[in-house]
Amino acid sequence: MAHRPSLQWSSECRTDRGPVRPVNEDACVNRPEIGVWAVADGMGGHHAGDYASSTIVRALEALHPGGHLPQRLQQVQRALEHAHHTIAAEGRRRQRTIASTVVAMVAWGGEAACLWAGDSRLYRCRRGRLTCLTRDHTLAQEQIAQGLIDPGAADKLPGANVLTRGVGAHDALRLSTEPVTLEPGDRFLLCSDGLYRALSSVTIARAIARSEPVSASAVLIDLAVRHGADDNVTVVVVHCA
Repeated sequence: MAHRPSLQWSSECRTDRGPVRPVNEDACVNRPEIGVWAVADGMGGHHAGDYASSTIVRALEALHPGGHLPQRLQQVQRALEHAHHTIAAEGRRRQRTIASTVVAMVAWGGEAACLWAGDSRLYRCRRGRLTCLTRDHTLAQEQIAQGLIDPGAADKLPGANVLTRGVGAHDALRLSTEPVTLEPGDRFLLCSDGLYRALSSVTIARAIARSEPVSASAVLIDLAVRHGADDNVTVVVVHCA
């Protein structure tokens, strides 16, 4: 394997229940020392979604990954599979569906990858330009990918935002995985849908590009709440140098 130069990482995570929801069902992971970051957005209602997201966070917080990026990515996948089975078992016990979205980024040396299930997202801000690196696992997006509907008709599709994947939601956990290219100066944003449904891409990009991770996370949460976010809002801001 060719040597890739190491990068220095700094990061910050924040979560807020928002102005509408009575309970915060989001959770986040911020572990720059091992190159693991994640956001989980629980589904299933009061005292269920928060159980699912916190189960994911506990599984990732327990990690001590080693090896190169493929091995580290595999360890994160196994942790998420363990969380999936734990959440599914709890759902069977409660006789209800309990699940959570997840988006995670894993980095080692000069390499990184992301994996996700659901509609929590990973963005990269490079030289002020914001790019979404994930694709939502929703009914509308899957039908667009299959060529069944045009992107412009997605909002008119009944149940367009229904999630088709989630940790704990089905018999088997289905994760999408993509490599992430890195350049010094890149900033990454992992977030729940409460953020990007409240703020435009331009507003998000400006907040990330102009601020250090700690202040960027605070600015984004504050902006989303002030713009009337109707869901919990969680952000992880990661800077590589």
